[in-house]
Amino acid sequence: MVPADSQTDGAARKEPRGPVGDVPASTSDWQRSVSSDLRNQIVLRVVQAIFPMLNPAIMGDKRMACLMTFARKVETDAFELALSCPEYYHFIAEKIDRIEKEMADKRYLRRLIKLRSRRD
Repeated sequence: MVPADSQTDGAARKEPRGPVGDVPASTSDWQRSVSSDLRNQIVLRVVQAIFPMLNPAIMGDKRMACLMTFARKVETDAFELALSCPEYYHFIAEKIDRIEKEMADKRYLRRLIKLRSRRD
């Protein structure tokens, strides 16, 4: 159960909290055809692009909650910007690809820094 203060906090910042919600009535046919289960799977895929080794024990961590909020925002932005279902998938694929490349770059830089510190 989510504390009442965190519900109002999320509403004040317009951040999605729980699972991806229902599609508003003023949407196109393609948006109504996308199930909330699929949208939630896409959110999890975005999370896995950032944090590949998902451990259920850390799901309560505040950083994990921030990561889930970010992933929901990425999915919601793509869902609202896309004009068709293929474009929605394309937006998500581009974002996941960008995230994976950024994460690989960060891992490479960390290894490089670690190797340089060992030489010193």
